[in-house]
Amino acid sequence: MGEVDGHALRGRLALLLVPFADSWFGFDLEQLSAIAEREEAGEEEAGEDGETLLFHRLLGLASGDYRRPRTLAVKGDEARGLAPYRLQTEAPEDVLELDCRDIRPLPPLLEPFSRRRGVWGVAPLSDGRLVLLFDCQQIDRRVTKNCLSDINSRRKVDEAVHAYRPA
Repeated sequence: MGEVDGHALRGRLALLLVPFADSWFGFDLEQLSAIAEREEAGEEEAGEDGETLLFHRLLGLASGDYRRPRTLAVKGDEARGLAPYRLQTEAPEDVLELDCRDIRPLPPLLEPFSRRRGVWGVAPLSDGRLVLLFDCQQIDRRVTKNCLSDINSRRKVDEAVHAYRPA
């Protein structure tokens, strides 16, 4: 099949596999510039002002159980007007190369909701797992305002305190 939005998909896609909420998500490695253990990490790649978003909030979940949290530095996309940012997820489990012909579209009922949140397709793996494909650069920015990590607030407070200190 390998068709999404009426466009035939060809080639191979390198994915970072991340487990979350009893599901598997695949992140396109070409959209990522770094993976770090700490939330503050990745500033060189995402910029000091780059926001840190929480993956569970992007999916519309109230809380996330990050046993081994990692921060993905997502590249910006000038053509889409997307600034670099960081995304806190569970620790990745694997990297795999996927034949794009194996990608299936989302069911029509789910697609409008899922697309706004970055999920654009699904791919079956040889071991029976299904991987939801996540496009880090296609997230509807209206969805992200409630997805910010507390680190964004702490960074702004630190900046304000630093600016207030008399010389």
